[in-house]
Amino acid sequence: MSRSLSNKDAGFRNKQERAEYFLLDERRLRQTKVTDLDRKLWEKVIQFSDFFEDMLFTPGTITYPFLECKISDDNGNEIAPTAVLPVGLHNFNYNSFYYRVREMTPPYMACFNKANYSLKVDPRHIDDDYVILHEMIHMHEFVLEIYPTYYHDAILYSLYHDLRSKIEDLDRRMERQGHIVMQEELAQFGGVHDLLFLLKSFDLDLRMNYPLGTVFGYGMAD
Repeated sequence: MSRSLSNKDAGFRNKQERAEYFLLDERRLRQTKVTDLDRKLWEKVIQFSDFFEDMLFTPGTITYPFLECKISDDNGNEIAPTAVLPVGLHNFNYNSFYYRVREMTPPYMACFNKANYSLKVDPRHIDDDYVILHEMIHMHEFVLEIYPTYYHDAILYSLYHDLRSKIEDLDRRMERQGHIVMQEELAQFGGVHDLLFLLKSFDLDLRMNYPLGTVFGYGMAD
């Protein structure tokens, strides 16, 4: 039985439509006051945005081939049309989210809140780039959750295919982190951190020259 939409969903045909509306509604941010630290956080997110183009299937990234289709026209000429991305991925904009630098209760350093589309960082960690990168993965996975899982799976496979030649013990690390007991313990403390999250965190570690596990956190750093 499908669950009926709540009052907050009134006017939307389904959850996806509601999520896309709020994801693309930049007016919310223009109507809010921001501090200098809030702006600094936003600037850091924009600075790192190029690292996440693969999670948006941008041309030239490791995920883009999953959109390409090679076919021949009636004259036998090969053409390569691309699949059409859903609006939340095609029109993704970092300005659709709130950025807040506010004190948090230790040991929490930052969080991404799905309910109000906000990324919050404790001021003591505003210069810890690995903390911001961690939350940016959560942000992009939140967008992926709106859509069918094949978008998520395409990114996961692409990252695995790219990283397996760069990280000698990648399979062992994935098996350890993907173990149900490990996932359950982590979910109770810090929410879901699936294998896509793990792989993307390794990708960012390599880009930033961090020890593996730095972006993932939770004591995983080598």
